[in-house]
Amino acid sequence: MKRLHLLTFALIGALASLPFSASAEPDAKAIREAILNPKSDRVLVVAHRALSGKSTGAWERHPENSLSAIRESIEKGIDILEIDVRKTKDGELVLMHDSTIDRTTDGKGKVSDLTLEQLRSYHLKLGLGGSKAEITDETIPTLTEVMETVRGKCMVNLDKAGSLFGECSKVLKETHTSEQAIIKSGDSAKDCAIQLKKLDRHILFMPVLSGKGADQTEEAMTQWIDSYRPLHPVAYELVFDDDRDPIVAPATIAAIQKQGARVWINSLWASLNGGHDDARSLKYPKQGWSWLMDHGATIIQSDESETLIGYLTDQGKRGQ
Repeated sequence: MKRLHLLTFALIGALASLPFSASAEPDAKAIREAILNPKSDRVLVVAHRALSGKSTGAWERHPENSLSAIRESIEKGIDILEIDVRKTKDGELVLMHDSTIDRTTDGKGKVSDLTLEQLRSYHLKLGLGGSKAEITDETIPTLTEVMETVRGKCMVNLDKAGSLFGECSKVLKETHTSEQAIIKSGDSAKDCAIQLKKLDRHILFMPVLSGKGADQTEEAMTQWIDSYRPLHPVAYELVFDDDRDPIVAPATIAAIQKQGARVWINSLWASLNGGHDDARSLKYPKQGWSWLMDHGATIIQSDESETLIGYLTDQGKRGQ
């Protein structure tokens, strides 16, 4: 009997020492700590519009920016969910990428011209929507519902929220999820400084910088990045359609890293990353996702986030 007990304890110890699988449910506190730790070797993954992956079937199971997509992405262990926020006619914050509901629902009209009750009368379409997409039973979620769903589980990147910083901050504070949010802006450092005064101090900030062409100097890029330093960004989102753009030059990446910030690059489609996108990555990952990492990316937003996590795990890029 004593031997049986010893074997049991040994088995429990062995299981406890195993690393979490790629699909282990994420933990918001651990992800936030990884974002804020410049020495972390963990490459973080972002699910675009909260969908966990096109090739893995998420687009055929869930609408974009939906609660069902969010729940599945959490189950898949995705670190950050990118969502789009807009305001209704009666002042409610809801998830919707476009200014209208035409593409993603069975209704029509601008979000800003419709009340929440009116929006709730329509239903979301599967995946990215469109005229041929299947209509689901799901309705447009509010930001409050979303943040209550993700509380304690993952980080959330709020897009389309440039004019809604104050209102978003209020919802985050009410749902006790301020520490789980990343808000970004493509505005100048001067304008961002004004916007950030509206945010709860726990909310993380990220500038979005778009490349200005290969003829720009690295010195100009470095000065541009340094202008945001007083705002304490946790990351910089870099957008470029030419991989020779100095926005991804070693000097530029070094300037970001010197601030203790991460580099966020979108692998969604070619014009955002100089051709090193998801489509290329699925066939030739060394030319896609690995190229992005070799050029400084430590956060990657993808339409193939579940597959990306598996690839990063195989490459030893999902450390602490």
